[in-house]
Amino acid sequence: QKRTAALDDDRNDDDDRGEGSDLEAFDLAEVVAEAAVRQHDLEPVSVVSRRPWLARHDPARRPCWVMELDGEVAGWLSLENYKERAAYAITAEVSVYIDAAQRRKGYARTLLDHAIEQAPQLEIERLLAVVFGHNSSSIALFEAGGFERWGLLPGVTRLDGRAADIVILGRAVAA
Repeated sequence: QKRTAALDDDRNDDDDRGEGSDLEAFDLAEVVAEAAVRQHDLEPVSVVSRRPWLARHDPARRPCWVMELDGEVAGWLSLENYKERAAYAITAEVSVYIDAAQRRKGYARTLLDHAIEQAPQLEIERLLAVVFGHNSSSIALFEAGGFERWGLLPGVTRLDGRAADIVILGRAVAA
């Protein structure tokens, strides 16, 4: 089951859990915060700190799809503007995260295939993925989804005290 999550603006900032539709968004925000830690964010990540990221997702243009299994978030895929300038509006960056207990079951590929299928209705002509060079599983996922290596940024990030590469993968989608 997939759903699009968005954050209501009228939530109570004193409550990290929110209520009503915010509760669903904050369940997702907790998973997003966990993913950020796993993606080597160097600063502590809180649910509240992920609010702006979640709020940027417009279901009509740049959605965040959530995969639930038995009422639990198994993973998500988000589309974000590659750049904010209007000329780049045809391009979206793809991010995908699957809970550790749900990996290697095809869920990331299901979400990626859905994003590729939906891209034309979202007025997206190009999809980009920005992946750590050592993340061979993610690189293989995107390559299996028809993405090609469009760029390498050697040593542009520091992880665990060592320089790490970024691989940029991209693909055109049917108009």
